[in-house]
Amino acid sequence: MKIDRRTFVVSAAGTAALAFSPSALKAQEAGYTVPIRLTDRRVLIDCFVDDRGPFAFVLDTGGSVGLIDEKAVQVLGLKSVGKSPLRIHGQRRKYDMMLVDSFSFGGVVKQKGALFAATDNVTFHDGAIGSLAAGTLTTLESELDFEALEWRIYPDEGPSRDGWERIENALVKGGNENGSSWLFAPVKVGDGVFPIGLDTGAPTELRLSGDALKASGMWDAPRWTPGAPDGQGRIVRLSSLSLGGATLEGVIANLNPKSQFPYFENGLVGLPILRRFHIATRPQEDALFLKRNTLPDPARNYNRAGIWLNRAGSDLEVAVVGAGSPAEKAGIRPGDRLIDADFYETIDAMHQDAGSIVSLKVRSKSGTRTIDLILEDFL
Repeated sequence: MKIDRRTFVVSAAGTAALAFSPSALKAQEAGYTVPIRLTDRRVLIDCFVDDRGPFAFVLDTGGSVGLIDEKAVQVLGLKSVGKSPLRIHGQRRKYDMMLVDSFSFGGVVKQKGALFAATDNVTFHDGAIGSLAAGTLTTLESELDFEALEWRIYPDEGPSRDGWERIENALVKGGNENGSSWLFAPVKVGDGVFPIGLDTGAPTELRLSGDALKASGMWDAPRWTPGAPDGQGRIVRLSSLSLGGATLEGVIANLNPKSQFPYFENGLVGLPILRRFHIATRPQEDALFLKRNTLPDPARNYNRAGIWLNRAGSDLEVAVVGAGSPAEKAGIRPGDRLIDADFYETIDAMHQDAGSIVSLKVRSKSGTRTIDLILEDFL
């Protein structure tokens, strides 16, 4: 069974298997409404698996195949119908593909024969047991309304999108002809405009790479904090970017010269930005529509100490120190070690609000000292 990267739970071939439940739906302009939930890092849809549930699933428009946690597979008694090579979270291997006979979105829309990859290396967060891929929005005409907390589906024709920003050729196929299409939109960064993927499953505001990163001119920013992978990425604050007819200021961007995601060469726009828009699709025209909503900018959270740490036996080793960061000002250097420090507790502490104090016992070539590091909004 060959399915490239991450095939959607509702693929284009599976549209005919969709059924709508009149007793459980709310009609709206000949469409159907499924409730969604919005957390700080996830869009969640409560779903029924073979009439059991509800179970929370993450809406992940950066994925091309639905995922389900292996522990949930065991509880639900799902059976594998074969294996497929997939790259998930940087790991390429063969995953068991699980067939769900009946899958229901919020008790409103039911699909027969939904396919998921069983995974043990994804943390879905917020109580979710799996994820729904991009075809959730790119198979049928749809709308995500983050203010009303509704996903609206239009099996026939949706409402007029007058006043919305229309984006042509926005639905793009990946490597699998049977999989779902991803969503792309032009994003203006620096002096250029680039097609960048829209990923509701990404908890970061923006990832920039390739030509878009070059155009931003931000790799050599005077202030940055280290980011993934392995501290070799950089996290910066952009003065502004433009998307969907709106200008957004102060966006936190994760920079990597080469994209970690094969089909998103210029990067990804994540949920903290996307939640500030109404998002609608018209797959029959390969069109995407965006309109700014009234939700406020998200609280921005990043490593305010400016240190990337690796485990080193019972110690933590400073691998990278960001330019202009509190750690750099305090004289902490790569190669220094933090002693008597728990890895996860220290990481969490460095992401606290500006003004918080993180007490570190630092061992360097010159000896051991205690530093009370005051976190700053230094980007």
